[in-house]
This record gives sequence, structure tokens and C-alpha cells, in this order.
Amino acid sequence: MKRRFFLKALLLLAVGSLFLPHTPCGAAAPAVRIDLTQALQAISHTFDPRSDTQWGARNKPIASGELPWMARHAFNAERIRSILTEVYYKGPQRLGNSGGALLVIEAGRSKSLTELDLMVSKAAFLELQRTLKAPPGVRLLFPEPQDLKEEFRVNVRYENR
Repeated sequence: MKRRFFLKALLLLAVGSLFLPHTPCGAAAPAVRIDLTQALQAISHTFDPRSDTQWGARNKPIASGELPWMARHAFNAERIRSILTEVYYKGPQRLGNSGGALLVIEAGRSKSLTELDLMVSKAAFLELQRTLKAPPGVRLLFPEPQDLKEEFRVNVRYENR
């Protein structure tokens, strides 16, 4: 009886380890990537992240045979969905890029993230550089894209995490 219980517990631990992000000791988990346009749509209630139909249409993984990658994608997708759902409940509001970014930053803090990337357009990137002020306990970085294909992003790092 004890042996059977032990084997079941071991199997559950093995399956659970597939869904946790694998990082070397001391290395930080990769930043969660959130599209600011999607967040603004959630805030204005034109996109409902709670709806499986709407969420499924926007969150399609690229087919790959790599199972750990797929598990990581599913884990991050649910983290993104929970942040978008939180900003959805703060709406409906008409906010600009700065106001929407601040709502996403606070939602990320409430989800205990260490880092997130806000994916933005070039115009929004330039606007946020001028207008977005970091809340207490948050560092904002505005890295310039190095490649032509690279996207514009605002890196948000939460201190004391």
C-alpha cells in the first residue's frame, strides 16, 4: 500500500515538473511577453480573455515536436491570460498607451512576476519613452531593437522579487 502511494506521488511529481519552467540555478525565468494592443483591447472590453473562443484564436502555438517547449508555452499563455483578465476587470475604460501600460504593470506585480516585456509598436515605444513613469519598486528599460525584424518592447523589472 505504501509502495503504491509512493509510486503515485513520484509519478505526479514527474508530470508536474514538465509544466514548470526549467532554468539553471540562480537564473531568472524569461520575461513574460504581453502585447500592449491586446491589453488595451481587454481594458476597453473589445477583447475578452475569459472567452475560450477569443483567447484560442489569438493564442495559437507554433507546431513543434518539442514537448518541454509546448509545456512552457502553455504555462506562459495562462500567465498572460490571467494578467489580461485582471486588466479586463478594471475596464471598460478608454486609456492611452501609458495608462494601459501602468495597468498591465500593476497586474504583473499582483501575479508575482519578476519581469515582463510589453510588446509595442514603434510609435507607442517612442510615446512611452517620453510619458511612462515607473511606479515605485519597478524599473523600466527601453531597449532599442538591434535587428530590422526585432520588435519594440518595454522591459519591466520588479524589484525585491
